[in-house]
Amino acid sequence: MFAYKKRFAVLALVAYILTALVIFALSLQSGDGSGKLSQAVYAFLAGINVSHEKIETDVERVDISSIAIKANSSVFCVGQSVTLKTDVLPSAHTEELTFYSSNESVATVNQNGKVTFLSVGTVNVYAVNKGQTAVSNVLSFMVYDVSDISSLDLEKLKIVIADELPTNTAKAIGLTYDDEPVYFNYKLVSTNESVAETKGVYVITRGEGQTTLQLTLGDEVVSSKQLTVTGEVLEEPLIVSAKLDGEPCKDLSKVYLGKSYELTFELSNEENATKSYIIYAHYDEQSGRSPVKISYAKSGARVVVQGTACGSATLAVCSRTRYEDEVFFFNVEVLPPPALAVAINKPEGGYQVGIAYSPELIVADDYATVGYDFTVSGKDYSKNGKTVTFNAAGEYKVTFTSIYYPEYEYSFTLLVFDGEAEGAVRKGVGHFGLFAALGFLGVFWAFSFIKKPVYSAIIDLVSGLGVATMSEIFQLSFFTAARGFSPLDILLDLGGYALGSAIALALTFIVYKIVSSRRVSSPKVE
Repeated sequence: MFAYKKRFAVLALVAYILTALVIFALSLQSGDGSGKLSQAVYAFLAGINVSHEKIETDVERVDISSIAIKANSSVFCVGQSVTLKTDVLPSAHTEELTFYSSNESVATVNQNGKVTFLSVGTVNVYAVNKGQTAVSNVLSFMVYDVSDISSLDLEKLKIVIADELPTNTAKAIGLTYDDEPVYFNYKLVSTNESVAETKGVYVITRGEGQTTLQLTLGDEVVSSKQLTVTGEVLEEPLIVSAKLDGEPCKDLSKVYLGKSYELTFELSNEENATKSYIIYAHYDEQSGRSPVKISYAKSGARVVVQGTACGSATLAVCSRTRYEDEVFFFNVEVLPPPALAVAINKPEGGYQVGIAYSPELIVADDYATVGYDFTVSGKDYSKNGKTVTFNAAGEYKVTFTSIYYPEYEYSFTLLVFDGEAEGAVRKGVGHFGLFAALGFLGVFWAFSFIKKPVYSAIIDLVSGLGVATMSEIFQLSFFTAARGFSPLDILLDLGGYALGSAIALALTFIVYKIVSSRRVSSPKVE
């Protein structure tokens, strides 16, 4: 009988040590790991099948193989901005492209590649993919503060334009600082407007002769350039056709919302014509605004058309030398691109009850989600415009449908959890429950090896307090991340430990009484 009790006490001690090790292992879990574990336990108890979650689409993944980024200059001034031109291959990639700055105090960049220069210095801007195979490209910029003229070496600031131009020419000046292109807000004037006049960054030649182009910043002339206008007269452009990114414009050319297209023209008098244009986008009659934006490269060599809203517009072209006469027309329709979605966004920690969310598709191109709406189905939720609030834990189905292309539809199954209930599960199982098991085991080994009940109870209590305290110490930032020491959790642990010990003592007492009564009732053998 004694050997039986001893083996039972040894088993209880081994089980006690193993349970304590499990508690220590859980204490060393990071905050994220602990949260996932408690969420998994809560899902099991709440009957939520985690295998049903579907936050990715079934589209074929296409990784980015190369990234090229360009800017129209490597030198800028404080307060300016530039949108990088990107060339990503293959064009039908599903990977996300992101940008970041090496020094955000000098320049910031958003996820559309718009760089804003904030202070003097040098900065690198990177374009990288978000896939497992790293692909990237980088541009370096120098940033000056031209508002402080005293900080500039004006000998390095030069107007760039040909020394001689024919009459009837519209030409944008270039500006360099230390032989690098630079742009800032300045005023350009001509000392003889009968020879050449200025409009913004453009010089328009009007007659034979000489003039001086002066670049002023504030009230100070910071650079000048002598210009001779010859007697040769260029003809007005005779436009035969137009092209967007090399594709001929049709009766109604289609462009995608948010995308930029280079606009070029074919001239019948290419050799003898002025080649600088103004493009007007006539307003849409219904919306009262144009769905396209026209911009020009600072050199004047490129015209860029960008879709800014869905709709159609007529573009009219005229020469900068005779901007009152429209010489060519063509129509464009701005369409939202079909979204090639790869997933739905999932907040850190998953979806929780009682929080308003704005579900969004994750796509390779941010513009691809324009014109999408979503519907929700599930247990209990409230939808308000573009936000949804889940009122109960469980499974919900969220379906995105294109407003413009109904055939494009993506459905996802979201799992929603109750943070308060998860916390209760974590406290009840991870703290109170495990320590109740520990206290239960502690009674059997302590009271078996130590004969005096008072000493047994003290050692049992001290060992439980030691495990509870050590488990909280292991949650300090020195040992693990995103956790912390909590005296209240120690009290909760001790409460569970005390309950487990009480149950073990009660069970021992009951067994003792039963065994004793059997002994008394057994007949004596003579």
